[in-house]
Amino acid sequence: MRTFFHSVRLDHHTRDAIIPADAAIVHPSGVFLYCTSPKLDTAKAEKFLKEMFAGHKLDLGVKIILDEKAFFHRMESLKPAEEYEDDGSVDYTLQLLKNLSM
Repeated sequence: MRTFFHSVRLDHHTRDAIIPADAAIVHPSGVFLYCTSPKLDTAKAEKFLKEMFAGHKLDLGVKIILDEKAFFHRMESLKPAEEYEDDGSVDYTLQLLKNLSM
């Protein structure tokens, strides 16, 4: 069985930002991060991740969610991953996020 929902801890350090994600959903429709840091500039962090994914030839939506209830609501509203064609982008995205978290 193959799973499309993964949780990773992401502490990505750049000159400008730290993205302390508590959990991440990597889904064929995009990447959704849950973060409890109220100081995070979500727009800047989302832009950074979108540009990083684009640099790896991935066209993914990115949404950083600061509210736990909203994060779980978003997770529950996603269509089953099996309804999407598997082009390998989910696994590749997951690997990129894992590499950033190290």
